[in-house]
Amino acid sequence: MHRREFLRRLSMTSAAWLAGCGQAQEPGSTAGPPIRPDLDVAVIGGGMSGLYAAYRLLFQSDSAMPPGLAAHLPPNRRQLRIGIFERSFRLGGRLHTIPTDEAPHVPCEIGGMRILNSHELVLGLARQLQLPYVPFGSTGSDNLFFVRGLRFRVQDVLQGGPAVPFDVTSEERGKLPFDLIRLAIENYVPQATQLDSTGWDQFKRNAILGGIPLTDWGWADFLASQLSREAIAFIREGLGYTSLLSNYNAADMIHIIANDFPPSPAYFAIQGGYQRLPEALGSHIQALGGEIFLGRELRSLVHQNSRFRLQFTGGEVAEAKVVILAMPPRALQLLDPESEPIRRASFRTDLGAVSPNRASRLFLAYRQSWWNSLGLKGGASFTDLPMRMCCYMGTDPSGAGLLLASYTDLAAAEYWSRFLDRPPAGGTATPFTTRNVSPELQTPRLMVEEVQRQLSLLHGMNLPDPYWSSYIDWGQDPFGGWHFWNRGFRSYQIQPRIRRPIPGAPLFFCGEAFSFTQGWVQGALENTEDVLREELGLGAPPWIDPADAPGPADPFTPGFAGTRSYYRTFAFG
Repeated sequence: MHRREFLRRLSMTSAAWLAGCGQAQEPGSTAGPPIRPDLDVAVIGGGMSGLYAAYRLLFQSDSAMPPGLAAHLPPNRRQLRIGIFERSFRLGGRLHTIPTDEAPHVPCEIGGMRILNSHELVLGLARQLQLPYVPFGSTGSDNLFFVRGLRFRVQDVLQGGPAVPFDVTSEERGKLPFDLIRLAIENYVPQATQLDSTGWDQFKRNAILGGIPLTDWGWADFLASQLSREAIAFIREGLGYTSLLSNYNAADMIHIIANDFPPSPAYFAIQGGYQRLPEALGSHIQALGGEIFLGRELRSLVHQNSRFRLQFTGGEVAEAKVVILAMPPRALQLLDPESEPIRRASFRTDLGAVSPNRASRLFLAYRQSWWNSLGLKGGASFTDLPMRMCCYMGTDPSGAGLLLASYTDLAAAEYWSRFLDRPPAGGTATPFTTRNVSPELQTPRLMVEEVQRQLSLLHGMNLPDPYWSSYIDWGQDPFGGWHFWNRGFRSYQIQPRIRRPIPGAPLFFCGEAFSFTQGWVQGALENTEDVLREELGLGAPPWIDPADAPGPADPFTPGFAGTRSYYRTFAFG
């Protein structure tokens, strides 16, 4: 396809896509054209894994058919017939941006919200799609803790002063909860920050603690073997993330945390909202000839006569030569039990190698960013109250501000779900929700009042009322939350096996859950790349160059002319 023709199609599909994206739909309705009954590739899931897989296949097959696909297609096939099937009426999965009425320049990210500077697949894709990214605020020395009934600041911890109510050892003094976790890792794996993928694979195969393979250790038990009880208490009460003191697989958690929380991380956000990334992918996929079918929930998948038969809720049926399941494990478990690959006991066993980590987010928007008066400009503050932590998301030029008022996981996430079972005071409507919040994201009055009370305790001041609110529990079907590897499983054996669950058959499974960067879009793309490169024979994407990894002060805008040649790798520019 010539570049001029691609850009013409892109402009047409972008306009059509954006015009229809986010429209309200009746239950049981569908969006898009009737399903093409005979496909080369069916991608199940319109989150980042599925969209990325379709985009990469269409992008590369435009010049050369990947060898792993060519074996299953008619001879001399030049244009792939790809269909993406998404159960909801939007693209993005766990990327979901919604606007607030009075702070249009501060997008509300009720799903993923930031990108680590080491996430080269995500940042490279943003550059490829010409989506600007900007620095994401980090926690500063004035950010707060409110634990054990005492309020103190980050700088009090770093100075090792008496205001911090934890009797830690001299080695642990002056360290924040994340620093204590890094200390435990570095005491056991001094070279953790230098290990590459091969090094981590060897580490997991060979690591022993107390005569027991580290893969059989729980993460919380590992931390307890390396840190004092008071340090563990500080992590538990002052970190915010309940999951980071749970007994997941210690070997994999060391790998994940060493990569996720380096000593000097730099974070970025997609300007205008993270959901712009999947929406841009959707437009490019359609311009390259792919089809997107919204409101299509897969119910069963059968493999017969070298083809896959897909049946969707509502009775629509399609057939495909190749299927890519870009779905959370929970969504697979909801299929008809005789479906591929869920009917296979070996696959169900492998599926149990990870557990979902339930997470919820409760947002409040205010007409003034009251936290600025306390010296709080970004990052997070932490507490042992049920809200656990809040994040200061930014201030609009109008002065209105957005607060991620409570970010919780696991048992802490269950706390807020109880408010959904009570009718809000004054009826089902809440005065804190505006027209752009769908019913499933609205908040009861009592929930807002309670988080306001806890925020007041954390910050030591009376708070103004918010004008807007939103709440989501990502633990609900079909997502389950993000995922961690369970102890006792050997991830280095399971990950390459589960991505092709029927040996020899062109059925593939990818997503964040079975990656080694769990909980991030980067992990979803990494795991999808494993399928594309190892199983289907694609080369590396041309827009990735490790030398382009940005530093803390390296935002990206299209056409940026800096020391790194961001723009030169654009395939279409």
